Amino acid sequence: YTPGNLGEVLPSPTGTAESVEVTTPEAVVAANFSIEGFVNGVPGTLEYDDGGGDRGVGVVGGNDDDRLDQNESMLITYDQTELPYGVQNLILEMNRWDNDDVVEIILYELDNTTVIDTITYTDNGDFIDLSAYTGIGSFSIEHTGGENSQLRNVDYEPVPGGGTSITPAGGNDGGDLSWIYSHETDRDGNDIIQ
Repeated sequence: YTPGNLGEVLPSPTGTAESVEVTTPEAVVAANFSIEGFVNGVPGTLEYDDGGGDRGVGVVGGNDDDRLDQNESMLITYDQTELPYGVQNLILEMNRWDNDDVVEIILYELDNTTVIDTITYTDNGDFIDLSAYTGIGSFSIEHTGGENSQLRNVDYEPVPGGGTSITPAGGNDGGDLSWIYSHETDRDGNDIIQ
């Protein structure tokens, strides 16, 4: 039996907290995420609206090209170079939101395939508070009911680094016995490896 050793301190993310009004392609390019549009699950074209009261991004193909209509969705993927531990305190602002509108949001881990949670949002309010979740690598948003809506703003903070890695993370005896080390700190901040 050889206990794990504390490895390097994980670096802090280089990406910063952002509140991005997604009304132009340039705003998205400057942000630490990308947006892809889909119509019936097939890649589609995004259309931005930065004028008047209706501002935001939607997918071309439904009733209104600069909005999310039925069977249209967007995938927002965070830059893992800038945000290696994902994001937290995510809040979305929707535009053109009416009482009968419904969106389904699927939050994914850093591998962009493992689902953290699926949320069906039907509340009467423009802000969707997803701050209870952390380690988000990407999320999809699909308009599933009502007339249409737009994604107007994406607000989030990076998950901080600074944790400690463990080397080796685990092992086995070549037979049926295997183990995984974990790392915690006590109340005084001392490292504990289990």
